[in-house]
Amino acid sequence: MDTAVERAIECIRERYGEPLTLTEIAESALLSRFYFARLFKEETGLTPGRFLAAIRIYHAKRLIETTSMSITEISYAVGYNSLGSFTNSFTASVGVSPSRYRRLARDGVGGLPGPEPGPWPGSGMVAGTISLPEGHGNARVFLGAFRTPIVQHPSVASIVVDVPSGRPSCYSLKDIPEGSWHLLAVAVADGIGPDRRARRTSLVGGTAR
Repeated sequence: MDTAVERAIECIRERYGEPLTLTEIAESALLSRFYFARLFKEETGLTPGRFLAAIRIYHAKRLIETTSMSITEISYAVGYNSLGSFTNSFTASVGVSPSRYRRLARDGVGGLPGPEPGPWPGSGMVAGTISLPEGHGNARVFLGAFRTPIVQHPSVASIVVDVPSGRPSCYSLKDIPEGSWHLLAVAVADGIGPDRRARRTSLVGGTAR
């Protein structure tokens, strides 16, 4: 990846809670605003604004799941200047409102929105195997086909696969429309070490046709 884009991504990851502008992100990459926006999209497949929004929603989900902060407090903590804009962005990305997501997180992950209804004309199937990096124990993996290179509701097909430590598991995604899709996975795995109860999150990404 281009080093200027890497600098910009680091800036976004460190300052997502601030009211960042495109100009400020471009300055962190030492590039002009217009050239930076084009380069960032070429390198990541996303505009800087979409990438920043994805980072903010990711951190918002963690705060909703793990803290007692109010939804309003969380919205400001991750860089939004109004509860309304945060709620709209979160709901569009996750598929449920922040308050409903909190209720679902407390009760378990059941009830989250599924993929778009299908099948479509010319739909097909993607199949393969999932394996875990070294240093992880058993994992539950969410795998989906998405229109964008970020995990964002809705997927066109999705599945949850249990993957044991040390060997791959097979998967198949059915009724995927003809075209190009981003095949993305999120895994929550047991840590390996003195405290096996520790939880780690791994992100795996790719593109399927």
